[in-house]
Amino acid sequence: MKPFFTIHKLPGVPRLALKLLHAVGIANGETFSHRFTAVYLLFIFIIAIPKLFCGYTSFEASVVGLAELFFQLNNFTGLLLVLVSSKQLQCLVRVGQTIADEVFQRAQADMRQLLTSHHKRMHKWTRYYCLVILYTVSIFAIAPICATFWSYVRAAHRNTTAQYVLHMEEDFYGLQIRSSLRDYLMFAIPMVPMSYVCAYVGCAKIMIVFNFTSYCTVYFRLVALQLQCQTRTVPSDRDSIRTIVTIHQQALCCADLLETIVSPIMLMQIVLCVLMSSSMILYFTFATMSGHMINVLLLFLVVSTETFGYCYLGTQLSMESARIAYAVYNGKWEQQPREIAKHLRLILLRAQKPIGITAGKFCYINMEQFAKLLKTTYSVFILLRDLL
Repeated sequence: MKPFFTIHKLPGVPRLALKLLHAVGIANGETFSHRFTAVYLLFIFIIAIPKLFCGYTSFEASVVGLAELFFQLNNFTGLLLVLVSSKQLQCLVRVGQTIADEVFQRAQADMRQLLTSHHKRMHKWTRYYCLVILYTVSIFAIAPICATFWSYVRAAHRNTTAQYVLHMEEDFYGLQIRSSLRDYLMFAIPMVPMSYVCAYVGCAKIMIVFNFTSYCTVYFRLVALQLQCQTRTVPSDRDSIRTIVTIHQQALCCADLLETIVSPIMLMQIVLCVLMSSSMILYFTFATMSGHMINVLLLFLVVSTETFGYCYLGTQLSMESARIAYAVYNGKWEQQPREIAKHLRLILLRAQKPIGITAGKFCYINMEQFAKLLKTTYSVFILLRDLL
């Protein structure tokens, strides 16, 4: 486990998040795309088809099953969209590394320290998140089988009916997984590795969006701090200002590439979040406390927390890009020599463009949008409640 989390490359881009993608054949060229094709086919045949076409035992079971399907569809299709944008992702990595090289070669020590500390912090939190997911999915994969065997042995001694605990709420190609131990094992054996695959895909998708959004944010923060340092004196150093102009242009390029990659992912996230959350809230209004309700509640919390994280990071990205305009305005740019003032005006002009991540170009993903999302979810819930 330790060698996987060990990275021996310079800071600048999220190496560990990219390593997660490399394992499933993304961001490593088209030669390895067959890996993710195999992963997606597993999702289709083990999760999607049974949940869509094999039926459910009750209305509550159908709500849980469809909620699980939408949740996994969001993760697998999100990573598929990353694969489709693999060329943009590789370009984003190259530009980000170019910014890091500029910082380590020409910037001041505190700028290098900022980038290094951010890299270490993101690497640490990514590693912790991966380990938490690993330990959690290990419990999730093994616990149902152990509980089923315990129930089967106890039922044999007491002459009662055994309870078969499923990994996911679904029927499986006509097998009697709720009444036959043999059929249950035929279902549980492929579900154990599939549970790890689902966890890995979800982890990779979340970490690639979180990490690259955070790194783009720190690129703009570097530009703002460099401007604050260089514009304290009149005249400022000409070469340093030119370097800032170059880094700012590269940071804008990174933001555009990030927007191209995550925009369709965010659109799908927003749509599925509204549909899942509103249907789950409707389910809570009539369901009694049971294992189904606990599963739905956990899915609701995970989806809501994930969407909140995207909105928070989108807000941070927009704020840091806007800080550059304030740094130029407060940096005595009008007192600088003509050539330096020209460069600063160029930075100021470029900083006027709103920067952020959007949901399919329809709206920016930020905290304001998260509040609107909550209102929309409640409105859809009211509509569904009235219809039913």
